[in-house]
Amino acid sequence: TLKGLDPAGRARGTCNACGCDGYVPVSRRCDSISAFFNCRRCSCHAECHSEVRTRTAEEEASMLRLVEEQEVERLRKEAEEEEKTLKLREAEREAKDLLSRHVVPLPRDAADWDKRERFLWFWSDGLLHPRESRHALRQRRPCLEGEEKTARQKKAAAALALGELAGRGKASVITPTTGGRQAFHRQLWACFTKQTWPDKELIVIETYEGKPSKFFSELEGKDDRLVFLSFKVAKGQDISIGSKRNVGQHLATGDYIVNFDDDDLYAPPYIATMLDRMEERGADLITLSSWYVFDTDNGVMAYCDPEKYA
Repeated sequence: TLKGLDPAGRARGTCNACGCDGYVPVSRRCDSISAFFNCRRCSCHAECHSEVRTRTAEEEASMLRLVEEQEVERLRKEAEEEEKTLKLREAEREAKDLLSRHVVPLPRDAADWDKRERFLWFWSDGLLHPRESRHALRQRRPCLEGEEKTARQKKAAAALALGELAGRGKASVITPTTGGRQAFHRQLWACFTKQTWPDKELIVIETYEGKPSKFFSELEGKDDRLVFLSFKVAKGQDISIGSKRNVGQHLATGDYIVNFDDDDLYAPPYIATMLDRMEERGADLITLSSWYVFDTDNGVMAYCDPEKYA
């Protein structure tokens, strides 16, 4: 709104009588005193125009303080954004040096992620957002240390001594796979469900070029023991098996991590037997030293012992 000073020195704005945009004083040479107060734009008297109150010195100072505060806040936010950018770039350089390969740039909200979450992003080439995945909010079991770990081991040992499986903890079975191996998925699920260990979940991390696993896509949601994560990738751009296992561990909610390959057969007591041996020896990790192999082309089964025949 335009404003001008009337002969009395008061700032005038919009005309209330005719809607004139703003008061414009007339020339000093007028035929009458009343005309001297009229608006040159609309001819209405100055009193018809709203009086625009000017700011006092105190109000000017307050306005200046507000502007200064806004500028300080702007600079603070700029500094925060710059610090965030530096933090993200440093994390990317660290990952690039450690992984010895190109890494997908981190999103802006990654400044608040912990190291594990950042590396999940790097391992999956940005396919998995560790806080936005539909499985990201699953309640993971805390990593036990000290007395808590000892108490859990004692409880497991007591159950083991009694030959009991229930109450010994949950097993998270992790399996990486691809679209080209979907023919094994029904067999994988059968091996998992036949395991005698009662408290368990199967976490399948799949990458595919065409379509995701039809079997697991249809099963997901029908059985809460299944966690199925599937990512479409370009040809030749698949992520590593190790990266998929790391993603699976991030989503695991169990007390134990068990690795299954999608094309292997596991006897029903496999998980129970492996965890029994691990508890008996007080070990944190255990793996097979020998196994059987079956050649589907000629129907021959053989025993494999890498240490014995090395």
